[in-house]
Amino acid sequence: MGYACPTRLFMGIALSCATLLSACQNQLDSVQTTPSAADSAPAVSSENTTSSPTLTAETPADATIIKIQQAPIWFQPATAQAEREAQVGTELAFGDALRTEADALAEVALASGLAFRVGGDAALVLQPDNRLELSSGEIIAWVEPGREVPTEIVTPAGVAGLRGTTIFIEISDDPNPEVHLLAWEGTITFTIPGTNEPLVLEGGQGLRLRPGETDLPVLRDRIARLNRRQMRQQRRQSRLLNDFESPIPTQPLIDQMMEQATE
Repeated sequence: MGYACPTRLFMGIALSCATLLSACQNQLDSVQTTPSAADSAPAVSSENTTSSPTLTAETPADATIIKIQQAPIWFQPATAQAEREAQVGTELAFGDALRTEADALAEVALASGLAFRVGGDAALVLQPDNRLELSSGEIIAWVEPGREVPTEIVTPAGVAGLRGTTIFIEISDDPNPEVHLLAWEGTITFTIPGTNEPLVLEGGQGLRLRPGETDLPVLRDRIARLNRRQMRQQRRQSRLLNDFESPIPTQPLIDQMMEQATE
């Protein structure tokens, strides 16, 4: 009976200590498991610390088909094995081939300011630096007035060069094709492989020749200036000028050249 009171006292003290220790442990666990403001913030990667990339304008296509007066028009990307039918808005890249079939006509604008129309079973390949390789058909090419865009058109007989002018080329459909050149306005040069200087055609002058002809004096004598009647006839017969809904930008210069021609 004498030990009951001390025992109860000891048990009370032990219980109090256990309660206190439990409270301290709970407080410690709360501190360890509760995230701090820094811990709760979302992680920021090094990539997110840089500024957002600036949006840039899309690079324009090398060329775009802007008009089709009659189908079909075919194009073949340089990276493809087969042709595809073209539509207005079809974008072309250097190295792509373009072909018209039967009476089909198309107008193409290059980002450089050069433009051209093709027809008459035309076949050509676009190349860098405003270089067009025409192997058949008809083409009329021009540069926007007020701009100088050095341009070359490769034909089976030689290379025509122009800048700030309008040129017409027709290649006949035969094994040894005749190449017909006409400077509608401005000046064009025509360089024949194996020769040391180009032929020069001024506005209103034309030339017909075949591949392999290299006698420059003979060819110079063959350059002919069209009179007004001949130019008007050429103008009336040109599907590339007449069969589109709108005239080419250099049409006023062509009309002026016709009026200045002799009778």
